[in-house]
Amino acid sequence: GGNYLHMNNGAIPGKKQILEPHSTVTLNNYSKNTFENSILWGNLIIDSKLQDAVNFENCFQHIAGDLEFRATGSEGYLYTTTNDTLHINGSVYMKGGRLVLSPGNNHPVMEIKNDFIMDKGWFTDLLPGKNGKGYLHLLAGKLVYLKSGNFRLKGLGSQISFSGELSTYNQGTADITLPDIKIGVNSRLNITGDKFGPIAKEKIMEIGKDAILNTGVAVIFGEGTFSLNEYGTIATEHPEGIHSEGEKGCIQTDKRNFSSNANYSFNGSATPQYTGIFTTKPELNSMNNLVISKARISDVVILEQEVIVKGRLLQQRGNINKNSFSLEQSSKKETATTAH
Repeated sequence: GGNYLHMNNGAIPGKKQILEPHSTVTLNNYSKNTFENSILWGNLIIDSKLQDAVNFENCFQHIAGDLEFRATGSEGYLYTTTNDTLHINGSVYMKGGRLVLSPGNNHPVMEIKNDFIMDKGWFTDLLPGKNGKGYLHLLAGKLVYLKSGNFRLKGLGSQISFSGELSTYNQGTADITLPDIKIGVNSRLNITGDKFGPIAKEKIMEIGKDAILNTGVAVIFGEGTFSLNEYGTIATEHPEGIHSEGEKGCIQTDKRNFSSNANYSFNGSATPQYTGIFTTKPELNSMNNLVISKARISDVVILEQEVIVKGRLLQQRGNINKNSFSLEQSSKKETATTAH
């Protein structure tokens, strides 16, 4: 619970620094000398209004609490040229200032256990005004909330990974450019709000094996690619469902890939809700499991194409209107109908 205000441009005092997880250091001033050594921080606040660009190198490897940015000078920013991992055991708060990770050909990793919340400032993988390659790997935690500010990951090899049991994403009015997005094995990402993107050109959003993406009512958009891999799951509450072409439904990226071995779930309170028209590969109009889980028993999901269910048809709540299309199942015994 102790607080230390660092108001000079020298090093953090002491041959050894003992900073407990619930202590707080606020840097009101700093220079390259401040970041000469790797320090085990508790909570760390960056709040300096007079700085130029400063390289913090490997000084932020271990942060037991939260990392908060308030100010890095009127035109200044903090950056690193190392390949180190920034382990953040708490949350990252961007309330101002500029943080540049991977400004050259370095490959830094930022691993966040809890939340990434951005209200103001800049978070980027490239130096302002320069075209670098950019190789930032952001390991997101429980929440990514991009309320406002500038969140721009344009680097050649940058990516955001969601690998927890449950992560949530929400974006507001922030200026956003997203890199590759990976939802890992046995991970779940829930999107709240009405949008996710843009996924940058030549970038891909992938839902991996046994991973679940719940889009809610949101639209995923951008010049990049969306890919639902085999045994991954997409769940949507969007009234227009899923489409392979056009600006309709929950996926509106330039390129869209849907596996015929993936799972598809239609949820929420929109009624009627349409399945949409989407192409599955390698088997046309096929899917592993189909789940209907509407808000009310009386809600309706309307087919807009032929559907072949190779695994289970699970009607947890709601009805299916075939709309003159065929709905084939590998086995009637695989059908489960439940009402809650």
